[in-house]
Amino acid sequence: MDTYFFTRVNISNLLFEDLNINNTKELVGACAIIFIATVIFEAIKTVKVYISLRLNENPLAGVQNLQEPHSLEVTPRSHDDVILLSSLHFPVTVRQIRIRKIGLHILDSLVQMVNFFYGYLLMLVVMTYSVWLTVAVIVGCGAGYFIFGAIGQTLQLRYQSTQRSHMTSSPEDHHQTPQVQACAGHL
Repeated sequence: MDTYFFTRVNISNLLFEDLNINNTKELVGACAIIFIATVIFEAIKTVKVYISLRLNENPLAGVQNLQEPHSLEVTPRSHDDVILLSSLHFPVTVRQIRIRKIGLHILDSLVQMVNFFYGYLLMLVVMTYSVWLTVAVIVGCGAGYFIFGAIGQTLQLRYQSTQRSHMTSSPEDHHQTPQVQACAGHL
């Protein structure tokens, strides 16, 4: 195994025994697959951001009503009532909130395991010291961040504005100190 970067086409035992690259066509195919895998790696990071935002959100804000027999139903009378009441969907019991949190935590853990595995596979690809495969990882990382980084930032802004609107729409807002109101305006 080489311990320096090389540009040759022949690569033996790429990640698995007997997975060999013998010509330029196979190298280009491997680079394309690695590029796509790295873009998917960035997508998984965005999924983790989404799950993290869902875990940290106020459990009474933006959660769908789970339609249990005890659920509180409010019937809107007009279009204005529909708009006003649209943000008031919430689970009725603490048990529902716990189940939702545990489910999201399990999902977050599974996504973390996949992300961890994926990251190590990409590290092993770079450790082949093939310039072409390393470039495929780097360009895939940049392209994936370009695509999914913007989505992640949009999600964060949306959840921050949702949390801020639920935070600032409470009746206590009129009794906040000027410092708290100034901080709320800069969030």
